[in-house]
Amino acid sequence: MVSCDLSVIGNANVDLIALLDDLPSLDEGRECKEWLLLPGGSGSNVSVVATGLGCNVRLYAAIGNGVFSKIIENELFKVGVKLEAVRKEGEQSIVFIASTPKGKVMYSLKGVSHLLTPSDLPAHVNSQLLHVATKEPSFVVKYLKKVPVSYSPGSFTFHKKKEIEGVVPELHFLFLNEPEAVHLDAFSLPLPRVALVVTRGEKGSIVVTNERVIEFKALKVEEVVDTTGAGDAYAAAFLATYLQRGDLIEAGKVATAAGALAVKNLGGFLKVNKREIEELSEAVEYVIRDR
Repeated sequence: MVSCDLSVIGNANVDLIALLDDLPSLDEGRECKEWLLLPGGSGSNVSVVATGLGCNVRLYAAIGNGVFSKIIENELFKVGVKLEAVRKEGEQSIVFIASTPKGKVMYSLKGVSHLLTPSDLPAHVNSQLLHVATKEPSFVVKYLKKVPVSYSPGSFTFHKKKEIEGVVPELHFLFLNEPEAVHLDAFSLPLPRVALVVTRGEKGSIVVTNERVIEFKALKVEEVVDTTGAGDAYAAAFLATYLQRGDLIEAGKVATAAGALAVKNLGGFLKVNKREIEELSEAVEYVIRDR
């Protein structure tokens, strides 16, 4: 198996998660069953999974000088992510999540995570592949001619549609969830150089190339705990496996297993066991058809 060298541009946030039986009404209180403080943000989530699967990962992210900024920096260091920090004045972005068995509500406080700009970053990154995770298309444009680029636009799909359409043919990979793919009309666009990847929750995922379509069935999960970061885990596992094996089918199988593990855990900062996830991937079923 070849080495895996991946650079990631994305947010490094902190998630404060309160576990509740149910949500209070206005002016009511509830006792939390448990409080959790976890690293979050698509950049962190992708980086930790790819690192766990054997990649050498560099994360380019804005890091502040607050208490939570120090926490996220320490957590990334502990799992082996090489943080290329762009220093900013202020506190890290924070997301408060009140999670119940029936669903969750989230409140976000924009901190320094969102202050990163393309001009903050080096002119070149020395990696096999660069993955841009939930950042504006301008980050993609900066590197398109310099390194193979993968992109998960996330929410930017809905208000940067034209800009994203313009970069798709020059990407190596484009990762979308089903609503994003519908909004972008992704199946009607020219394809990325290697593959378009669309995740569909419990319906599995689709990998589309110029020659074929590969449909992966989702693994059955008895209890979904939290879907936060499942798409990040999928993308990270897909890219890590593809860089190591050069095989889209193996990449899709391992990614499907990673997504299944992600929804069984709280938060998106998933510390994976490579052997466990590869064994789980052997149960993934798939169908191939010509385009």
